[in-house]
Amino acid sequence: MANLAVTLAFSATASVAAPVAATNYTAVNVALGCLCAMLLTLVGVLLLTRRSTRTVVAAPVVVPGAGEIVKFSRDAIFVIQESGEILSSNPAAEKLFGYPFNEVRGKSIAALIPPPAKGRKRANYIHAAEGRELIGIRKAGTRFPLDLVLSELPAQNGEKRFSVIVRDRSDRNRAEEEIDGQRRFASSLIDNLPALLIVVDHEGRLVRFNRTCEELTQFSEGELRGQYVWQAVAAPAEMERAEEQMLEVLNGEFPSHSYSSWCLRDNSMRTISWTHNALRDEYGRLTHVVSTGSDVTHSLQAEERRREAESLSTAGRLAGGVAHDFNNLLTAITGYSGLALVNLDDRDPVRNDIEEIKRASDRGASLTRQLLTFSGNHPRNTKQVSFNEAVRNVERLVRVMAGEGIHVDFSLEAELPLVVADLQLVEECIMHLVANAKEAMPNGGTLQIQTGVRSLNRTRLDARPPLGPGEYVTLSVVDTGTGISAEALPHIFEPFYTTKTGPVSNGMGLAMVYGIVRQAEGSIVVHSAPKYGSTFRIFLPLAPNQVRPKAEPVNEESLQGEETVLLAMESDVERQRLRETMEGAGYRVLDARSGLQALEIAHKTTEIVHLLVSDVVLPRMTGPALAESVQARIPAVRTLFATSRGIEEIERQGLRPEDVLRLDRTVDPRRVLQRIRESLSAKSAQ
Repeated sequence: MANLAVTLAFSATASVAAPVAATNYTAVNVALGCLCAMLLTLVGVLLLTRRSTRTVVAAPVVVPGAGEIVKFSRDAIFVIQESGEILSSNPAAEKLFGYPFNEVRGKSIAALIPPPAKGRKRANYIHAAEGRELIGIRKAGTRFPLDLVLSELPAQNGEKRFSVIVRDRSDRNRAEEEIDGQRRFASSLIDNLPALLIVVDHEGRLVRFNRTCEELTQFSEGELRGQYVWQAVAAPAEMERAEEQMLEVLNGEFPSHSYSSWCLRDNSMRTISWTHNALRDEYGRLTHVVSTGSDVTHSLQAEERRREAESLSTAGRLAGGVAHDFNNLLTAITGYSGLALVNLDDRDPVRNDIEEIKRASDRGASLTRQLLTFSGNHPRNTKQVSFNEAVRNVERLVRVMAGEGIHVDFSLEAELPLVVADLQLVEECIMHLVANAKEAMPNGGTLQIQTGVRSLNRTRLDARPPLGPGEYVTLSVVDTGTGISAEALPHIFEPFYTTKTGPVSNGMGLAMVYGIVRQAEGSIVVHSAPKYGSTFRIFLPLAPNQVRPKAEPVNEESLQGEETVLLAMESDVERQRLRETMEGAGYRVLDARSGLQALEIAHKTTEIVHLLVSDVVLPRMTGPALAESVQARIPAVRTLFATSRGIEEIERQGLRPEDVLRLDRTVDPRRVLQRIRESLSAKSAQ
């Protein structure tokens, strides 16, 4: 329409401006034409202005008001007074709680969202509910967890008002529970892996230390988390090398195979074989290293024992061959020297020389017999014999050989099963071990000879040769001498090996012991350390149709007591069981779960402690160290070690397994009380 008006205006103007010669207009007609043109132009301009105005007004930006936001919000929103009275709510609140607004208006929001129990007595709902874990109650009575945000609104008529924004947390809780469940499942898998598993960050600090590692080291993950791995469990002597190895791994140099030495809580050492895997972020940067390992200490020891056995076997074959040839030469020397002596006059100056030749040949014959014994080629007279009989046969000779400075103690188990062996060789074996012990105690000491029966449930790799599971009769020779160094220990059974200088020993004594034991299809175990003496324990299998004798019945009345016992045991189960057993027999029991706690009790108690019953290994202290400290405080106290740990751990602490009360699930309480009475009746520790 505006376009039409403009067109008309321009048309009118044009007609007025046309030459007047075309038509004879009067002056009035001209004036009227001009006026019409002006009017049409004005109408066009007005129409254009109106259209332009309409266009600008028709395109404003529409901004929703606060009411629309509240109305369409997916979160439930209430407006309440400070006391909790509901003033308004949005549709999401009606949907979440199931109440139309007209049913909750004017009521307390506590009916829908109860404040915590601790805040219900407070009149101010806002302060009672703020910052606490809350639940919502729907109209149907169902409950759900929620998140709640309180915001103060401008006061109205002098009263405070608050907005309450509520969000159902059920879905998030389920998601979090699912994530937690997956995390617990993954953690359980890691903890139950039979392999050692550690995780370190990019700096080498421990962030994960699975249960297998905890059981091996006796350190908890919490104790070591955050420490550098080479400082946490590496052996002190190898800490620098362990650090270099881990830094190589962190730098991306992953070895296909590596070893490290771990130092456990009881200061024992384990050799660990490792493989490593890198975890990287999306940029390829190393974030963590996951290392899996296995304890190969026993397998390495088995390999070492195998090499030792092969070496001794080779030496035995060589010694046997040499001994046979040497024996033939000695036979000729001995025979011809004997004939020469028969034909020589007593005053002949050559006679002394011939006699020396004969004495040397006799010594050579003795050495030949020893070599044949070591090689297993010596003639044997095997039959079913008793270790007790062999010990009794040499008892007097042993005491004479020991001399006055050495106290000899014999402890023979009654009704000992028989073994298949050469009785004379067993006696010779005992004498060699006694001679070895005497040389180790130049200033006197104690020598114990014991017999017994041992049941092994797994292979003993420290035996020579290794022992398989089964029942064995044992013969032990224990001394308190100078001990054997770690360097010498692997070589003590080699022929002619000796650490002594001069003509004291030819190095064949222990080699003969090894040969005798091996001929009887047995094994020998040696535990020794400088200043801690030595224990040589021979294991021979039971003769056919031999069984371990049953224990004799125990007099129950003789097991009762009134003494005070200090019980130090880390295991709550074992400590409680021993305590109940001893208290049931009348003893007064003071118990502790660590060595330090036991020492504190020993120093503070006003009672006379008669007996210390201790595990061989305790938190931060070994059993022998605890016993020494308690005896320094209470010199007359007796000590009994009791444990469920393995034989290797007992012997590692310098203790004899037969002196330690073994705690297992089937241990007879009467046996426990009998050992306690025996310990209390023993001589006081010096």
